[in-house]
Order: sequence, then structure tokens, then C-alpha cells
Amino acid sequence: MALSFIDKPEDNYSPDQVAGLNLGGLYQQADKALGGWLPGGGTANPLSKPLRQAVQVLTTAPVATVKPPDRPFKPIKGATRDTPAVDQRGNLTKEGKEVLAQLGITANVTGNMSETNPLAQIGAKLSPIYAGAAHANPFENEIYIPPAGSLNNLAVLAHEAGHLDKSRRKGNRPPLEGVLGQAINMPAAALKQATGGDLSPFAQLLAPLRILGGGVTAYSDAREEDYAEKYTQSAMRSMVGDSSGRGGIANAGTATTASGYSQGLYSTGMDSAVEGVVDLAIPTPAKVLGAVVDQAAKALKPKEKAGPALNPTASKQKLQMLLVEADVDLKVEAKQNPNSRLLPRLKQIRDGYAAQLAALE
Repeated sequence: MALSFIDKPEDNYSPDQVAGLNLGGLYQQADKALGGWLPGGGTANPLSKPLRQAVQVLTTAPVATVKPPDRPFKPIKGATRDTPAVDQRGNLTKEGKEVLAQLGITANVTGNMSETNPLAQIGAKLSPIYAGAAHANPFENEIYIPPAGSLNNLAVLAHEAGHLDKSRRKGNRPPLEGVLGQAINMPAAALKQATGGDLSPFAQLLAPLRILGGGVTAYSDAREEDYAEKYTQSAMRSMVGDSSGRGGIANAGTATTASGYSQGLYSTGMDSAVEGVVDLAIPTPAKVLGAVVDQAAKALKPKEKAGPALNPTASKQKLQMLLVEADVDLKVEAKQNPNSRLLPRLKQIRDGYAAQLAALE
């Protein structure tokens, strides 16, 4: 009886191979008949697609959806994405006002840090990273753009306006989305680092905050920033009159891929969450013991031989003796320790003596 799943009857299959093909074909047919529930049968079961989608969601940066604007944006004459959004007094420029008008956003825009919310002022004092950072506050409908620095431009203004625009969102924005994860994680990370880093006595205590803060950063904060990046790209491409698509931002992603900003936050959040899991699983005393053992092992490691030194003023007879000695040392070291890091140096010494001897002759 011919086996229908063998393409060529003349192929030289052994009896064992034929038996294996037969069993494999029967197993696949059984898996298909049972709806794909046999492991490795090749037929997708009803849970396959949801599981694949869940794994994909958990292992990639989140992607936000931005609804199209109610009306097309118009080019702003003479403007580029780098045109200042606020003047040196911290007031909106003419181009900045036009960007917000086209976006339909009415917000209190300031370049004066003392006029922003107290939380932003505290952050600016605690870390230089936030001292010159633009931000939006949905609770007070406020945007801060620093008058000096590279962040004072129309693209950044559009990005911050995106955090305030509710009309183009798909679904509602949870409270504090965009900052909540970092607000939980960053103080915990700073305290751990200030008290000994991985060997901090508070590492296990802070671990739940690192896990929670990291997870929220990776999936919530990152999604909000992805929305703002795509919102910016949508606006700037038309408003600054750049048909090449470079008018918005460098890496806003696509409808199905995350922006560079989102990917960065996702990676940071996941790293923090994983670090928290490790801290929770491994007590600090165990880490300290491991560090002590590692240092002791390094201290007890036998030192490799240094090899003979070159002697540029030696006589011909002395050089001959040194050449023989260097050659012996090289061969012995190569035999005893083929992977020794000293081999290149010993070969260099031997060749150096040989060159000196050849010059004298």
C-alpha cells in the first residue's frame, strides 16, 4: 500500500523512516480531528491565537492609536519643526499660537518654572534631568516649555499638547498615565542606589515598588508617550510643510509599531521590573556572600608568569642564551596553558631577541 504523504515513491526511505513518517502523518491527522489540542501536532487550537497575542503584548512596547483630526492641518508659513514655541520671556510665539489653534488646544503655556505645578518644581530641584524638561499637566491644562535649550520648538509643543487632547484618543486616558510608573519607580531606584546599589539592605523592601513601577512604566507610561509622538508626527508633517515626513520626529513608529520614545520607556520599565524580581528572590545577605566569594576567588587566582624581559644592551653570547630561554618559556607555556594570555607577549619577546641577534650578525 502506497504512502500518500511521501512525495516520491522512488525515494530511498529506510523502514524506520517510513514508520516515522507514517506515525507522524497519523499523529497530525489525529491532532487536526481533535481540534489542535495534541502537543506538537501542527494544528492551531482555539487558544493558540489569544496566547500568541498575549505573548506579543507582553514582550513588545505598547502602540497607541491616534484618531485623524477633524479637519486637515494647514502649513505654517516659514515655520519648521525647530521654530521656537515660546520667546525668551516664556510667552507663546506667533507660530506656537498657530500650532495650538490648529490642534484646537487652549492651554496655559509658560516658560517660567515657578508658574508650573509644585510636583514639577520639586522634580527639577531633585534631578537636573527634569530641570529643563518640557511637560504637560492635564489637571491644570498647562504646558511648560523651557525658553532656552533644544526643547523650545514647535514639535515639542505639539507633543505636550497631545497629552492634553482628549478628542483624538482611542479610549480614555487613565489618571497620571505617562508619569505614574516613573513616579513610583524612580524614587525607589534612587534610594536603592544611594544605600549600596545591588547590596543595599533595602533592596528586598523596595523590590515590590520596582516591579510595580517598572511594569506601569513599560505598559502605561510608554503607551501615553507613544500616543504623544504619533500625535506630533501627524500635526508637524502638515504644519511645517515638510513632505519628506521628517517634519515631525525622528522615530514616531507606524500604526503597528511603537515609537522610539515608547520603546525606550518600555525597556527601562522592564529592566526595573526584572531587577525588582531578582531583588525579591535573592536576599541581600546572599548577594553580599556572593560578592565576598567572588573577590576571594580573584585574589587566590594564581598569577601567570611574566616571562623574560628584553635586554637591548646584551652581548651576542648573552642574546643567544636569552633567545634560547625565551623560546623554551614560550613552548612550555603553550604546552601547559594553550589559552594563556601571555603567549603573544612571550612570542614577542622571543622574536625580539631573534631580531637583535640577526642585526648583530
